[in-house]
Amino acid sequence: MKTKVHFSLLVFLFFYFAGAGIVFSQNTSKGTLKGRIIGSDTKKALPYATVMIVGTNNGAAADAEGNYIIRNVEAGRQEISVSYVGYETKKVSTVIKANESNKLDIALKISFVKGQEVVISSQRAGQQSAINEQINSKDIVSIVAPDRLQENPDANAAEAIGRLPGISLVRSGGEGQAVVIRGLDPKYSMVEIDGIQVPSTSSTDRSTNIAGISQYALQGVEVFKTLTPDMDGNATAGTINLQLNEAPKGFHYNLMAQGGYNYLNNDLKNYKFQVDLSDRVFDNKLGILLDMGSERVNRSSQNMTSDYGILSTTTPNGQSPSLYVNDINLSDNIRINYRSSATLVLDYKYAADSKLVFSNFFSHSSQAFTGVLKGFDLHDATRNVTYLFNQNLGNGNELYMSSLKGENKLNFINLSYGVAFSQTHVYTPDSRSWQFMYAAGVPSAYTDTSKRSLPLGTIVNAINNNALSSTQGLQNTVIGNVGVQSEDDMDRIVNTYFDAKINWQLDNNTSAFIKFGAKYKSENKNRYFSSLYANVGPQIFPQFGDTVTKYIPWVDVIARALTANGFQDGNLNNFLGGQYNFGWYPNFDRLNEL
Repeated sequence: MKTKVHFSLLVFLFFYFAGAGIVFSQNTSKGTLKGRIIGSDTKKALPYATVMIVGTNNGAAADAEGNYIIRNVEAGRQEISVSYVGYETKKVSTVIKANESNKLDIALKISFVKGQEVVISSQRAGQQSAINEQINSKDIVSIVAPDRLQENPDANAAEAIGRLPGISLVRSGGEGQAVVIRGLDPKYSMVEIDGIQVPSTSSTDRSTNIAGISQYALQGVEVFKTLTPDMDGNATAGTINLQLNEAPKGFHYNLMAQGGYNYLNNDLKNYKFQVDLSDRVFDNKLGILLDMGSERVNRSSQNMTSDYGILSTTTPNGQSPSLYVNDINLSDNIRINYRSSATLVLDYKYAADSKLVFSNFFSHSSQAFTGVLKGFDLHDATRNVTYLFNQNLGNGNELYMSSLKGENKLNFINLSYGVAFSQTHVYTPDSRSWQFMYAAGVPSAYTDTSKRSLPLGTIVNAINNNALSSTQGLQNTVIGNVGVQSEDDMDRIVNTYFDAKINWQLDNNTSAFIKFGAKYKSENKNRYFSSLYANVGPQIFPQFGDTVTKYIPWVDVIARALTANGFQDGNLNNFLGGQYNFGWYPNFDRLNEL
């Protein structure tokens, strides 16, 4: 059990002595201006629009719903300027009444003419809110809007984030797994959902795998590449914040269904379903949003790899030394990925500038994997052909987050507070492996220099002829070892927090703020790991061979060694589109019976 208490207080004494009287004393010549910024074309909010009092440095950025509030505005007639990327800057004159909350809603006109370039204008509009948020942010941050997350056929949220500058990915099985910020390992980054830290999914470091999160469940993504004093100081590289949506006005729904075909495995079972529902009731005070999605995708692959070496560094006339094939590996990987997620967000706006938000997010991802690898050793005297078989059908990754948070914007102070619980559960109940070996399975002719300089396809097809898959070849292939691993990791975080931001307006050209807060964090991480391994080669197998033959009568034991004869399940002759003959393929039901 680890318990951490974080307390941060940013107090600038200069501002206290210079302006405390201005902030905390009753000033009868100032008022508050608030309202909402929308687009005249769509009648929808313009998030993070910039609102300024002309001739002063007093202003504010609207929030994600287009609402803004400017405090300590001089009473009397004032000119207001509103700007937003992609829209015309607008100036409006209004009268500010002292000691009152003055309301002013403003609609901006779009700054370009809609013509035939519909696709271009729509792409530009999709990222406008994100660009404005970046402009108004006090941090070095990259922001992706929801439509940009969803417009490309990315495999998951990690793939979509990877398109940002300064971001790269750690990939596995054809999909992005973890995010690399500024070239630093994922363990140096922190992942959040709506500002709530997501626990680690790794048993050996603090990295978080977000491959199970669908981009369709997100409202946007923020990538902070610098830390400020009001952020947790446990992420050297930066912080990734995955934002959940809140229900807009009116009833909305979206249904999506997709299918796919995998040519390699002749698989028509790929699918993706997404359902989004939202509405606001009770005079738009209560918002309800529900997102659900499910996906299956075949990420199988076939690969051939090889490595080369030189026999001598001495070459005539300064020529480069000749390269010869050392090893060739053929691998057939059947990988099926499953992903599902659900989001429920309830928000209650009990006042114009106050709300409570109850957020829940759950995602589950799993993978069924079967791997067959065949390796040819051409440079060693043993000339072995090695077979490695792996099967892992039940591993999974689950993420759950629940939070209750509140926001209050008062005349001179903004308050935010909340309590949250987050949990990751990563498990591998049964990962199995088997190794077989055909000693001297590579003909000696293919270890000389003339054969090792031939094209790879010529070498593979010549060695991997029917002799390796014949009864004689299978009887010469004997088992080496078997193994099974199990792992179950659980990481839970509970935290409560309170933040306050006091705004300062010293004069028309000087503004600042004081921000302070406190956080309590408790983290509990458990790990279970089991690894069982047995060498059952010719020297060991006789110790329990009688038991094996008693319960599995179909096994073939020759010279006190268990052979591959009986474990075969036909031949794979169309490897890599028919370019190579892979040879015999194992029957995994019989391997598991062993």
